[in-house]
Amino acid sequence: MEKIIYNEENFPIGVDEVAKILGVKSATVSTWKSRKSMPPADALLNKGRTRLWSIKTIIDWANATGRNPMNISYEQAHFIVGVVEEKSSPQIARWEQLAENWEKYKDYNPFTEDNWDDLGKVDD
Repeated sequence: MEKIIYNEENFPIGVDEVAKILGVKSATVSTWKSRKSMPPADALLNKGRTRLWSIKTIIDWANATGRNPMNISYEQAHFIVGVVEEKSSPQIARWEQLAENWEKYKDYNPFTEDNWDDLGKVDD
Protein backbone atom coordinates (compact mmCIF):
# COMPACT_ATOMS: atom_id res chain seq x y z
CA MET A 1 0.00 0.00 0.00
CA GLU A 2 1.36 3.37 -1.00
CA LYS A 3 1.84 6.05 1.64
CA ILE A 4 -0.37 9.11 1.10
CA ILE A 5 1.28 12.47 1.69
CA TYR A 6 -1.01 15.27 2.84
CA ASN A 7 -0.33 18.98 2.78
CA GLU A 8 -2.16 21.94 4.34
CA GLU A 9 -4.84 21.98 1.65
CA ASN A 10 -5.68 18.32 1.10
CA PHE A 11 -5.49 17.10 4.70
CA PRO A 12 -8.74 15.24 5.54
CA ILE A 13 -10.87 16.48 8.43
CA GLY A 14 -14.15 15.45 10.01
CA VAL A 15 -16.94 17.21 11.88
CA ASP A 16 -14.93 17.82 15.06
CA GLU A 17 -12.00 19.35 13.16
CA VAL A 18 -14.31 21.54 11.08
CA ALA A 19 -15.82 22.84 14.32
CA LYS A 20 -12.40 23.48 15.80
CA ILE A 21 -11.22 25.40 12.73
CA LEU A 22 -14.35 27.56 12.47
CA GLY A 23 -14.72 28.13 16.22
CA VAL A 24 -18.14 26.53 16.57
CA LYS A 25 -19.50 23.47 18.36
CA SER A 26 -19.48 20.06 16.69
CA ALA A 27 -23.28 20.08 17.01
CA THR A 28 -23.40 23.19 14.82
CA VAL A 29 -21.41 21.45 12.10
CA SER A 30 -23.67 18.39 12.41
CA THR A 31 -26.70 20.67 11.99
CA TRP A 32 -25.16 22.22 8.87
CA LYS A 33 -24.51 18.71 7.60
CA SER A 34 -28.08 17.51 8.26
CA ARG A 35 -29.50 20.64 6.61
CA LYS A 36 -27.24 19.98 3.63
CA SER A 37 -25.52 23.33 4.10
CA MET A 38 -22.09 21.71 4.01
CA PRO A 39 -20.19 21.11 0.78
CA PRO A 40 -20.18 17.55 -0.57
CA ALA A 41 -17.73 15.33 1.31
CA ASP A 42 -14.41 14.62 -0.37
CA ALA A 43 -14.40 11.10 1.10
CA LEU A 44 -16.80 8.75 2.86
CA LEU A 45 -15.95 6.14 5.48
CA ASN A 46 -18.02 3.56 7.39
CA LYS A 47 -20.42 2.90 4.51
CA GLY A 48 -21.04 6.63 4.08
CA ARG A 49 -21.80 7.40 7.73
CA THR A 50 -18.56 9.32 8.27
CA ARG A 51 -17.81 12.25 6.00
CA LEU A 52 -14.40 13.77 5.46
CA TRP A 53 -13.52 17.01 3.75
CA SER A 54 -10.18 18.48 2.79
CA ILE A 55 -9.12 21.61 4.63
CA LYS A 56 -9.27 23.44 1.29
CA THR A 57 -12.88 22.38 0.71
CA ILE A 58 -13.94 23.63 4.15
CA ILE A 59 -12.00 26.91 4.08
CA ASP A 60 -13.23 27.73 0.55
CA TRP A 61 -16.82 26.88 1.55
CA ALA A 62 -16.54 28.88 4.81
CA ASN A 63 -15.15 31.89 2.94
CA ALA A 64 -17.92 31.73 0.33
CA THR A 65 -20.71 31.44 2.92
CA GLY A 66 -19.38 33.92 5.49
CA ARG A 67 -18.63 31.20 8.04
CA ASN A 68 -14.95 32.13 8.30
CA PRO A 69 -15.07 35.49 10.08
CA MET A 70 -11.49 35.13 11.34
CA ASN A 71 -10.21 34.51 7.79
CA ILE A 72 -8.45 31.29 8.77
CA SER A 73 -6.01 30.21 6.06
CA TYR A 74 -5.25 26.65 4.97
CA GLU A 75 -1.99 26.75 6.92
CA GLN A 76 -3.67 28.09 10.06
CA ALA A 77 -6.40 25.45 9.81
CA HIS A 78 -3.75 22.75 9.45
CA PHE A 79 -2.10 24.04 12.62
CA ILE A 80 -5.41 24.36 14.51
CA VAL A 81 -6.29 20.71 14.03
CA GLY A 82 -2.95 19.79 15.57
CA VAL A 83 -1.12 18.71 12.47
CA VAL A 84 2.54 19.62 12.70
CA GLU A 85 5.50 18.73 10.59
CA GLU A 86 7.60 15.90 11.98
CA LYS A 87 10.71 18.08 12.22
CA SER A 88 8.97 20.59 14.47
CA SER A 89 7.13 18.20 16.76
CA PRO A 90 8.95 17.32 20.00
CA GLN A 91 6.52 14.46 20.68
CA ILE A 92 7.06 12.85 17.28
CA ALA A 93 10.81 13.31 17.64
CA ARG A 94 10.62 11.56 21.03
CA TRP A 95 8.60 8.66 19.55
CA GLU A 96 11.16 8.30 16.76
CA GLN A 97 13.95 8.22 19.36
CA LEU A 98 12.11 5.53 21.35
CA ALA A 99 11.56 3.47 18.20
CA GLU A 100 15.24 3.77 17.32
CA ASN A 101 16.23 2.68 20.83
CA TRP A 102 13.78 -0.21 20.66
CA GLU A 103 15.38 -1.44 17.45
CA LYS A 104 18.80 -1.14 19.03
CA TYR A 105 17.98 -2.92 22.31
CA LYS A 106 15.00 -5.20 21.55
CA ASP A 107 17.15 -8.34 21.66
CA TYR A 108 19.05 -7.33 24.79
CA ASN A 109 18.34 -9.56 27.77
CA PRO A 110 19.83 -8.38 31.07
CA PHE A 111 19.14 -11.76 32.66
CA THR A 112 21.60 -13.84 30.69
CA GLU A 113 24.67 -15.12 32.50
CA ASP A 114 26.94 -12.93 30.40
CA ASN A 115 25.43 -9.80 31.95
CA TRP A 116 26.05 -10.70 35.60
CA ASP A 117 29.29 -10.51 37.50
CA ASP A 118 30.09 -13.34 39.84
CA LEU A 119 28.25 -12.31 42.98
CA GLY A 120 29.63 -15.20 44.99
CA LYS A 121 27.67 -17.82 46.81
CA VAL A 122 24.85 -17.15 49.15
CA ASP A 123 25.15 -18.93 52.46
CA ASP A 124 22.07 -20.84 53.47
